[in-house]
Amino acid sequence: NPGCVGWYVNTLTAILTKLNDTGFAARGVSHAGHGVGEEIVGSGPNTIPQRDMSIAWTVDGQLKHTIDWMDNIILPDIKKLAIDSSAQWTVQQQQQKGETSETNDGDLEIAPPKIPKLVFITHSFGAHLVQRMLVLRPDILRRTAMILHLMPFFRFDPPGLQKTYLSTVARLPKIAISFLQTASKLAASVPREWIDLYMNKVNGLHDDEERKLAIDLAIQPEMARNFLALGLEELREIPERHDDAALRIIGKHCPTSLLFCGGPDQWAPPFHIKDLQTLQRQGKIPNNIRAAYLDEIRHDYVVHPEMVQPVVNFCTNEILYYSHQNHSEKWKD
Repeated sequence: NPGCVGWYVNTLTAILTKLNDTGFAARGVSHAGHGVGEEIVGSGPNTIPQRDMSIAWTVDGQLKHTIDWMDNIILPDIKKLAIDSSAQWTVQQQQQKGETSETNDGDLEIAPPKIPKLVFITHSFGAHLVQRMLVLRPDILRRTAMILHLMPFFRFDPPGLQKTYLSTVARLPKIAISFLQTASKLAASVPREWIDLYMNKVNGLHDDEERKLAIDLAIQPEMARNFLALGLEELREIPERHDDAALRIIGKHCPTSLLFCGGPDQWAPPFHIKDLQTLQRQGKIPNNIRAAYLDEIRHDYVVHPEMVQPVVNFCTNEILYYSHQNHSEKWKD
């Protein structure tokens, strides 16, 4: 959060490059209302009041957005790939038999379509959305080979005073949103090169493209509203404990690997690893849930280029571990 997919292009590209396998492809999606441009953030003439902005401002709305993306973009794409693979196999069989276009199609051996499998990679609040989606949509869960959660924010219980502070802010959304929007308007009035210099030297955003994205997001007051309206509801809605039932449901179909980081990380504190291990010893969640910890990375790893590669290594190692070991029937096709 802000859930703009532009932050993750480098991660996804590096994962595909390291896998070096044409059998993998990557797709990414932003949160609704998170991005650059009036029509995206909801300030354009054709968006309000026509657009239901509760989609962008609520956890349930973002869940609906994610499911709609799967139903209207990913699943149709999977169906097309399955049909194309079957047709390609049939043509190859035709060529091997030396048959011509005049051959009776009824004599051909038709290959059953191979349904591409899904590997979900989530970051922070995205873990909560994917976990809920897979519980609500068993048809998508059946097609899922594995899940990778990066610093998963699907449990809200930061240590000490952090929880008190964040919970207090979450109960005052109007004040918090007004403050952030005022800051965004002020940033928009400052020369862009000043903001660019500040983000480069002070915030450590050294990548030109990522710094440009950060500035474009920061100077949109409507984006500030969407970002904080959703973020504060997350604090009010995310449960304080792991959803054992969801982990069991998902674990029956596929493995889950989780990555925790240093910081300290208030959104996904490392002590969650011990809690998960305790639940496993008690038999409350399956043993195909694995967790790792990397002290050298941070929750906002996407804006630190030197932290991307360790995350990429974690993702590819887990994918290759399960696909090569064939721990799941999901990989066999």
